[in-house]
Amino acid sequence: MSFAKPRVFVLGLDGATFSLIRPWVQAGHLPAFKRVLEGGANTVLNSTFPPKTASAWLSLVTGLNPGQHGVFDFINYDVSSYSF
Repeated sequence: MSFAKPRVFVLGLDGATFSLIRPWVQAGHLPAFKRVLEGGANTVLNSTFPPKTASAWLSLVTGLNPGQHGVFDFINYDVSSYSF
């Protein structure tokens, strides 16, 4: 007996929160998002601390927090002087 493998699609939109998307969906501006929201699973996620793009995306794909993977921004700082 063979079973179909479940399919998963992860859509991540940087800075697009449900507080923005849901009103636009309800106003009829985002019909594709409406289909996704009605036909799939969705939830609000907490971001990393600090809530910055570089650390948040890396945490998503690694499952580690910024303190564990060491990426806090797109640039590196000298921790003694905070210079680049």
